[in-house]
Amino acid sequence: PELSAMNRLKERNSISLQAKWMLAGAYLLAGQPETAKNIIHDLPTSATAYDGPSETYGSPARDEAMILEILTLLDDKENAFLLAKHISEAMNSPTWMSTQTTAYCLLGLSKYAATTNDEINFSYTGKNKKAEQVKSKKTVWSADLGTQTGAQTTMKIDNHSSNVIFVRLSAKGIPETSQEEATQNNLRLNVRYFDTDGNAIDVKNLKQGADFEAEVQIVNPGLRGHYTNMALTQIFPSGWEITESRLSDENKNKGVTYMDIRDDRVLAYFDLPNTLVIRVKLHAAYKGTFYLPAVACEAMYDHSVSANTTGRWVVVE
Repeated sequence: PELSAMNRLKERNSISLQAKWMLAGAYLLAGQPETAKNIIHDLPTSATAYDGPSETYGSPARDEAMILEILTLLDDKENAFLLAKHISEAMNSPTWMSTQTTAYCLLGLSKYAATTNDEINFSYTGKNKKAEQVKSKKTVWSADLGTQTGAQTTMKIDNHSSNVIFVRLSAKGIPETSQEEATQNNLRLNVRYFDTDGNAIDVKNLKQGADFEAEVQIVNPGLRGHYTNMALTQIFPSGWEITESRLSDENKNKGVTYMDIRDDRVLAYFDLPNTLVIRVKLHAAYKGTFYLPAVACEAMYDHSVSANTTGRWVVVE
């Protein structure tokens, strides 16, 4: 531990709530619990809401997960339980969470769960109408209920312990093609295609061997200021090939922070002060009918900024 730097930081009056809690955690790990308790003795365990992009990628749920980690180190079971329950409710709600918030919530909850030694003890009755008994010292238990397409099943769960258990049903699947709806939320997105002479073309029907280019124009309407940490996802039909060169400066997309070119897709990351145009060179390689998925662009840490096109079928003749 860098105790001299920690001591200097502790004497500052301007450090944030998050920094105070994390500093207390550092003192705990350094073997100075009394100093840690003095730092946080009058601090709230809840975080206030704040908006806007930030290089810390923070949110109230993220901050509370950081606090939960410190309360777990302090062995403050009462306050840790209340905060863990609040974070769990936030994660189970339909509210959008960034990857940063999700990761910190899982981290804080997993460290809290690791301190509980009580086993789970329950029984459940599902589609086979036979009660299954479950006893486990692990904090999480799961069962695959199989494919239930279009079926209705009633499940009964009986908790045989004094501990609170939480039940969650998860389903996953693949969206049907051509079901996307074009959206524009504080962002404008326009996709066009051009032949090698710069003429606009319709890619619904292409001749095998044709070379062409996809152009995506992303526009910041200017209502929310400078956008940061934007991500553009373009997935191409399996009958097309990406011919963009990673080594050549030809057609280099200016303004893009990083571009990940794969076999069937291009992922681009950038900031967006106003307008950005991204071009990808393509080749109609294989004959057949293929699905062209929607193009999507979003702010990675602000769900209110996003746009996408619709998907469609294309043919290479």
